[in-house]
Amino acid sequence: MLVANARMYGVNAGVRAAWAELFALVSKKAGVPLALIEHAAPAPLEALWRREDLGLAFICGFPFAGGGFALQPIAAPIPASPLASGKPLYASDLIVRADGPLRTLQDTFGGRIGWTARHSQSGFQALRRHLLPYVKAFSSEVDAGSREENALKQRARAIERSNRIGNCSSAGGPLYRESIGELMTPRRVIEAVLDDRIDIGPLDSYFHDLLKRHEPETAARLRVVATTQATPIPLLAASAGLDPAIVAALRDALLGLGAASAAKPALAELCLTGFATVALDDYRPLLVQAAALDESGYGEPG
Repeated sequence: MLVANARMYGVNAGVRAAWAELFALVSKKAGVPLALIEHAAPAPLEALWRREDLGLAFICGFPFAGGGFALQPIAAPIPASPLASGKPLYASDLIVRADGPLRTLQDTFGGRIGWTARHSQSGFQALRRHLLPYVKAFSSEVDAGSREENALKQRARAIERSNRIGNCSSAGGPLYRESIGELMTPRRVIEAVLDDRIDIGPLDSYFHDLLKRHEPETAARLRVVATTQATPIPLLAASAGLDPAIVAALRDALLGLGAASAAKPALAELCLTGFATVALDDYRPLLVQAAALDESGYGEPG
């Protein structure tokens, strides 16, 4: 039997139950038995993506485009949020504590930034792409006039900000004094922000949609100070060796959910309007963007 998994967007038990209901509908419509498996964190997602019996599982677009996993695309979710505009798109919400003094992205400079994993689009690549213009602006400021004088001014501003968000420690980059990585999941980013281990971190906007619906008390403790540019959302994929007829049946079942009355309750709980066809070429631009970031010399967010 093929396996299915929605760990990337299994925000809590209620959301996981909604995914189970949706996958059961897909299985019935497609005539393809699916066994829902948990594969909960900290089990590595890479192990899930390498399974040869994968029927449906979410994979981030960046590692999918990289070609390191033998997978084929099935379909991608269409969030109901205005940000998606009826397309399979998402972004990263840059979050801080709602009860803290930080209200803009610039307020966070000089503090501690967190990120999830290098293979993550929302938790790493989108974050550094959003920050790069600020890094370039800082570099231009330093280059103008006396480098030492401008660096001292920047340091003074960082210290001033740090007085609001914690004691200043060793420098971590041009914008932040500390870069804390390998948080791995959106949930751990949220926990790190709320536990005051980081001052700002990236949160997958679709995960955030689910959080606002199913854990409004947690969502209310977060403030969004910026949102990155929208990019293709993580997709549901299957093992490369899966029979094309099975792939087609699963895809057709997913694409038909938006018009299926039986699926409306689960789609509403999952903050989705339906699913869309996607292809590898939809995700290749993510590799181009990441390569440009690497060439710029801006590595870890910081």
